[in-house]
Amino acid sequence: MTVVLVTGANSGIGTAAVAQLVLRGAAVVATVRSDAAEDELWAGLGDHGSPGAEVVTVDRLDVTDAEQVSAVLRRHRPDVVVNNAGSALLGAVADLDDDAIRDQFEALVLGPVRLARMAIELGSCRRVVNVSSVVSEGIIPFTGWYAASKAALDTLSDVWRLELRPRAVQIVTVECGAVATDVWADAGDDVTDGDDPSTAAARGRWAELTGAAEGHFTDPDEVGAAVAGACLDHRPSAVIRVGFGSALTPLARLVPRPLREALSAVVFGLRR
Repeated sequence: MTVVLVTGANSGIGTAAVAQLVLRGAAVVATVRSDAAEDELWAGLGDHGSPGAEVVTVDRLDVTDAEQVSAVLRRHRPDVVVNNAGSALLGAVADLDDDAIRDQFEALVLGPVRLARMAIELGSCRRVVNVSSVVSEGIIPFTGWYAASKAALDTLSDVWRLELRPRAVQIVTVECGAVATDVWADAGDDVTDGDDPSTAAARGRWAELTGAAEGHFTDPDEVGAAVAGACLDHRPSAVIRVGFGSALTPLARLVPRPLREALSAVVFGLRR
């Protein structure tokens, strides 16, 4: 039985991935950071038929803690690692402080790469699945630091995929569009709380448009199934796109950058 370690398992995508992996016959190590998060995980799994402790093992893990990462990996020796943990730091680039920015990169870039590297060094891990976002390739205002961290992880994944070929270790990126998870509950507030008066109207527009689009966001189960496929399919694609808006990413690359910037400025009211 394939052992898959999923970080951030109490989140919408994480919980859905755990449930879908169980359905496909995997043994899952679901990692969370607290007792409350574990309760949230089991409650979420209850909606999927409550897979039991014989196939789901819950363990504590903060991906930014190298010693904890090492201990968890040695306990479970996973065949596959899913880097899903982390939250989105939203707001204008200049509104966010250095500590918050460092935390974002630690959680979404340094931590996941460290976890994957240590798992590979143990010798058991043959595949790493990184959960990313379409914002990494877009020009969407007020997502700058989150987009930058995901773009960094995507670039490292592409380079590392080549470097790991001699060791027969695969790196798969699941690039998500907008997914109907709890992260959106506070997203509008995170953006509108900024201090720059010159972008106040645009920040309000961002929150308004996001709220209007939420009803079209993709169900986490669809993304969870894509993550499970990335983990267990014999030959998964190097990049798997899933979720609301993800299909537009390749098309967006065909549009000249100045035009994309101009369109985004019009949509969000960021004209000079």
